[in-house]
Order: sequence, then structure tokens, then C-alpha cells
Amino acid sequence: MTERPQRTSLIGAFRAAFAGLGYAVRTQPNMQVHIFGAAAVSIAGVVLGLSAVEWCLVALCIGLMWATELLNTSVEVIIDDLSPEYRDHARIAKDVAAGAVLSSAIAAAIVGLIVFLPKVIALVTGERGA
Repeated sequence: MTERPQRTSLIGAFRAAFAGLGYAVRTQPNMQVHIFGAAAVSIAGVVLGLSAVEWCLVALCIGLMWATELLNTSVEVIIDDLSPEYRDHARIAKDVAAGAVLSSAIAAAIVGLIVFLPKVIALVTGERGA
């Protein structure tokens, strides 16, 4: 067993946080989908000319999606380590963590519809001011 590294500085805490983010990006296909989605939504936001408030809503949704996916990954890693054999409670914990990601995705989709749909409709119909 290796000794737990000490995080005595703010820089060390940021290094650990970026290491965790990097782990999730490298190993979790769903995190890669979230990053692609965030890039696509950001490009659409630039093209459609989102307002400052709309950008805030989009940024919050992107952050919420990333945060829940990271927490879901954390739960999965811990449970896989502590319970390598199948256990009903382990499955339930993983399912609940996945449910958190799903609920974030539903909320983000609703915000996305509210923010983007009027702009897309205006673009398609040639209206101004959406």
C-alpha cells in the first residue's frame, strides 16, 4: 500500500483537480461526449449571438453536466475498488449516480430548448430580434 500524498498547497490542490479531470476525459467516453457537446453548443451560441444572460445559463448547464459526470465517475471508481464482486447496493449506488447525470442532462436540455429554439426558429423564418 502506498502512502497517501499530502496536498499542502493551493497549487497541489489544483494539480489534483486537473489530474482528476484529465483521468475522466481520458477514460470516460461519456465525458468525451459532454466535452464535444459543450463545444458544439458554444459554437452554436456564437453563431446565434447569445446574450450575456443566455451565455450564463449555457455555462451553468455545461458546468453542471461536467460536475455530475465527474462525480458519477468518482462513485464508479470507488465502488469498483471497494466492491469488485457484484453487490446489489453497489449497483444501486452506481445507478443513482447515473441518475444524477441524467437529471442534469434533462435540465440542460430544457434550458437549451428555451435558449436556442427561439433563435433557431427566428433564423429559419427570417425574423429578427430573437
